[in-house]
Amino acid sequence: MKRGCIEVKERYRISSVTLVRWTCVLLLCAGLWACGVDRKDVAELEDEALTVLLDLLRNRPLKGAVAGEVAKVLGEMGRADAVPALIEALEYPEGFVVFKAIAALGEIGDPRAVEPLERHFQEGKPYLQVEAALALARLGRTARVGWIVETLQKGEMGILRSNAAAALGRLGASSAIPALRRTFQKDPEPIARSTAALALARLGDRESLPAVGQTLVQTKDVSICMVMIEALETFGDSISASYLEAAFQTQKAYNVRMRCLQGLGKIGIGTIGPYLQDVLSRDTNMANQMLATEGLGIVRDSTAVPLLRTVFRSNPDQPSRVGAARALAMLGYGREVSPELEADLAHQNESFRVRAAEVLALIGDERRVFALKEGLLWSGSVALQRAVAKALGSIESPDAVEALTEAYPRAEAFDVKMDIVEALGGVPLPEAHKALERILKRAEYTEIQVLALRGLSRSKDLDLLRVLERYLKDRKPEVRFQAAVGIFRLIREGSPGLADAGDADR
Repeated sequence: MKRGCIEVKERYRISSVTLVRWTCVLLLCAGLWACGVDRKDVAELEDEALTVLLDLLRNRPLKGAVAGEVAKVLGEMGRADAVPALIEALEYPEGFVVFKAIAALGEIGDPRAVEPLERHFQEGKPYLQVEAALALARLGRTARVGWIVETLQKGEMGILRSNAAAALGRLGASSAIPALRRTFQKDPEPIARSTAALALARLGDRESLPAVGQTLVQTKDVSICMVMIEALETFGDSISASYLEAAFQTQKAYNVRMRCLQGLGKIGIGTIGPYLQDVLSRDTNMANQMLATEGLGIVRDSTAVPLLRTVFRSNPDQPSRVGAARALAMLGYGREVSPELEADLAHQNESFRVRAAEVLALIGDERRVFALKEGLLWSGSVALQRAVAKALGSIESPDAVEALTEAYPRAEAFDVKMDIVEALGGVPLPEAHKALERILKRAEYTEIQVLALRGLSRSKDLDLLRVLERYLKDRKPEVRFQAAVGIFRLIREGSPGLADAGDADR
């Protein structure tokens, strides 16, 4: 009887799985029919885009920046069919491209790369040897881990020891923890010590956490502080949070203290809220007030809402007013203060107007479109126009798209035009996609074309695959690159099933 029940349950499980699979297939087919793209189209488009990327990589006169980005993208995609071109790129005259090609071969993990990587390891420049050793270790050549550890301990230059520490962290080489501890404690170069600390955090070496925290609290070197904060974020526990709180209270540099608050916000653990409220209530130093107001939003202290409201409305000319508005927006009360922020767009102080627009970008209140449009069209301040363009890009509204579209041809500053295109790329509406198509069709500048293509690739609208396809043959390599990358991105984000189908067909 028991066996019979098990068989019935198993048949039911198999039937359920089959039903789910057929449902997925039907949904995929419906999606393909709706957008006019079938599996064969997907495979052909991906092959065409891959051919463009490989041609760009093999084009030696091409600027190294583009070729290097191609190598990086191929590695991230894990394309085994790109291995031959990446191996050829190891002979590229520009070290930046070689570095990216080595890293890509390590990420793909194809055994065909072992021999050329070994050759490059033996004959290459010192700064490329560490990356080659890392790639070989990922390909199963574990002896290269020992070489990296030796470089960490005995490398002649601090930058080499730093690269070795970073490689060990990326590898997850827990056997290297003792060597990394010694580097963190005794290396004469700050860059090597800092990178070793971050590697120890990535390896989860909790015994090193107190030393990292004390370094943050005691050092006055801003660059070292920034790396220690990142390491504590990586550890990400209550002890890390306590060191970040202590550093916020003892450090002097504004950017270090703000970064400590951001670390606390990321970890999501801490008790600094009451301290920040006390600073905001009692401290007359403007920098401390600004840190306290924005910090209360960053650490998500909802008990501070009444105090933040008071600060926001107490003095319309104080910079802390906008800081309080930002904190309220982070805490979910942005729409409450957005009408008053709209009035701040006309403030006599330009930096005040810009900061008000930046907070409105966090809020994304469609009721503020008209005021933002006025600022974009009629303000003589480029800084304000840029901030307003970003604010309109945060609003999912046809009216916001219309405002950006109307302002684009009238914008005189190139940076403003760039921000408008980027803002349109962030609005998930068909009207925004149409506007980007029109801009792309008429654009004369490469930077505008690249931004428009990038925005279209984020649209998840598979109908736009054909638009991107047209730019695979553009004469500008940067445009061809973005069109090819955009096709892969659009297929994967627009319909993951489509991407799987294309891969299966190959």
